[in-house]
Amino acid sequence: MRVAMVNFAAGGHHVVYERDIAETLRRSGHEAFAVGPLEWTSALAAVATPVRVDLPPIARRWRRRNAQFKQFISACFAACATAGVDVIHLMYLDGFIEAVARAGLPQRVAVVGTLHWYPFLGMSMRRPRQWIKSWYTRSGLAWLARRGMHLVVHSEHAARYLRSRGVLQVTALHYPNSGDMRAAPPEVRGQVRAELGVGAGEYLLLCFGGTRFDKGVDLAIEALSEASPNCRLLVAGEPHHFDAASLRSLTARHRVEDRVLLRLEHIRNEAIPGLFAAADVVLLPYRPMFTGQSGPLVMAAALGRPVIAADVPVLTETLTRFGLGHLFRAGDAHDLARALRAAPPELSPAASRSLAEAADPKRFAGAMLGVYGQACSASKAPAK
Repeated sequence: MRVAMVNFAAGGHHVVYERDIAETLRRSGHEAFAVGPLEWTSALAAVATPVRVDLPPIARRWRRRNAQFKQFISACFAACATAGVDVIHLMYLDGFIEAVARAGLPQRVAVVGTLHWYPFLGMSMRRPRQWIKSWYTRSGLAWLARRGMHLVVHSEHAARYLRSRGVLQVTALHYPNSGDMRAAPPEVRGQVRAELGVGAGEYLLLCFGGTRFDKGVDLAIEALSEASPNCRLLVAGEPHHFDAASLRSLTARHRVEDRVLLRLEHIRNEAIPGLFAAADVVLLPYRPMFTGQSGPLVMAAALGRPVIAADVPVLTETLTRFGLGHLFRAGDAHDLARALRAAPPELSPAASRSLAEAADPKRFAGAMLGVYGQACSASKAPAK
């Protein structure tokens, strides 16, 4: 079986997710291709045959941007045809739904699309823009599914919703523990806390990942001002919407400058277990607009750290099923502060093991091979 993984950018820790699939394909005697821009194909060159297809700088206007995406997808489909692949896997279908529909699905080739965001599960449907996005997404997915695309989602809730709307070719797989994170040795906790300047009696909260607006690091800083004085917050990840200057301004406004630690950079995989070991709790202070699964949530469970998370649909689904920590009202800094003042969450070894097993990267990659085989059979395109 020859599988082409198509993406438009190399996205930090997400590359590990795709590398797991490519490595499993090769170990199983299949062939993997990475199709897309140079940054993406280079990131997977060791495990997948690179096929370069460039995407021009993305336009700001919606119509122009969709035209660019259609041109890119069409070029990727043409490159896949030249390579003679059996399966095309669109690794990040989000944002490309209309472009794929306008480009048209190729014939006698199985097409799989992974959807990471589920706006139809959102909590702010009263907003016209959000309602339109929800309708547009589910309608586009239904159109693609009727033409043979097999969908992969990282939420049973999302899969059930899509099936109830007639999208039957959908598989729910747990978001993998990419990089196969393992808890750091016990002594690492004290070492990292000392490096950070965190005292033995202080309670360290960790916000991990890029500082996008929807991830709500500003809400965490506001809540910290209402929490116990011995609480401190470590913000670790690449700067996005909130940069160092804006975060320092927020800490000054809420008078918590001496309680917030910033490490705004890409965190290497080998450094992640130490940061999680140093923390007492992982915070996911996401806004209601966040409708996907959370990599830091999976990491926290794998690394033995409890979570305080916003009650957005997919996070609520995961926390409730596995018993990973506490929930608070999404977008509400005061309710987050209440959760911080309450009894601290605990994570049992059994809960940690349960999610770690469900999110095992080898198990995930093996399940993806099953999806590829199923999609091939449905497309009646015999594997080479």
